[in-house]
Amino acid sequence: MRFEATERMTLRSGRVRPWRRAAHGFLALLLVCPTGLGAAPATGTIQGTVKLQGRPLSGVTVAFIELQSGSVVRAVSSPSGDFSTVAPTGEYAVTTESQAGLAVGHAPVKVAVADGHVASADVELVSVASAMTQDPAAAAAGGVAAGAAAQAATDAQTPPAAPQGPVYAQTTGTGAQIQFTPVTCFLAGEFPLLDASIEPAASVARSRVYFKGAAGDAFYYIEMTQDQGRYFGKLPRPRVEASPITYYLQSTTTEFEESQTQEIEAIVVQDKSECGDRVVAAVGPAGPVTVFSAATGASILAPAGFAAVTASGLAVGIITVIAAAAAAAGVVGGVVAAPPAGGGGATPPPIVVVPSPIPTPPPLIIVPTPIPVTTFR
Repeated sequence: MRFEATERMTLRSGRVRPWRRAAHGFLALLLVCPTGLGAAPATGTIQGTVKLQGRPLSGVTVAFIELQSGSVVRAVSSPSGDFSTVAPTGEYAVTTESQAGLAVGHAPVKVAVADGHVASADVELVSVASAMTQDPAAAAAGGVAAGAAAQAATDAQTPPAAPQGPVYAQTTGTGAQIQFTPVTCFLAGEFPLLDASIEPAASVARSRVYFKGAAGDAFYYIEMTQDQGRYFGKLPRPRVEASPITYYLQSTTTEFEESQTQEIEAIVVQDKSECGDRVVAAVGPAGPVTVFSAATGASILAPAGFAAVTASGLAVGIITVIAAAAAAAGVVGGVVAAPPAGGGGATPPPIVVVPSPIPTPPPLIIVPTPIPVTTFR
């Protein structure tokens, strides 16, 4: 009884014990700052090494493209070839944005980043010094020069120097300039991933990759996607019987000016070792690919020589034409001219838009059923 009276007197006098005061302050803090408010996003780390012919390479910008959102995370290799960057959780495709004359020869198909974990992504680059050139005489001279340089490097017991400048496929036409390093070897059963720079990027309305396999003469195309000035095109998975594959890149500006690269020939092999000194295509991430026929504009599920593709929900055969610019776009009488193939090869047939006739249903003939008559006698 005396304890309870003392307690009541303490409360009435306003004197609160220190531990109670601390508890009250903690409860007030929880009410002001609820759990989870301002929590940091889930992130992980991507680290690896960039090499060329087994040697670490510095100053290379490696880009990781998040497959769901399309956001890009970049890292630059150090003098020892190592790189490390923090990235939000997700799955990423790997590419490179620097060192002209080099392309990704080997890298993970995709990099999975988990919260608080470290993902490894070693990148092996390959030289494109042996890529296609426009002048056969220049190609021969370049081959002799490259052989002499290699011999001198061997005599000096030093590795050959990296290429000093880019080797791009020739662009023709009045549109934007396409800077694309020819890729001449595809891996069977993998998605070839092609990337290019198209300048000026602000003028580009669309970009495509036209291609056909050795199994047929029909051209197909895929639409390229754009990310910060670079354009990416993922082809369907080729089979060995499609070899060689003929392809070229095509661009159309907002002024309806067109340009395209020369036709490029790529072989299809089962193993990368079979490519020899050819430039190997980077492997694109798994996922749907929408392929269209250059002849009709309709989506195709199984191009000749390629594995069946998965439709991504695009309408089949729908071509939108702006009436005010139809003449400039080459639209005459419902025919949209397909871009001509460069390099003296076969020209893809025109895209013909023919509305399907609406069938007239046959007349419905109703034969009445006779009503039975009962005779009463």
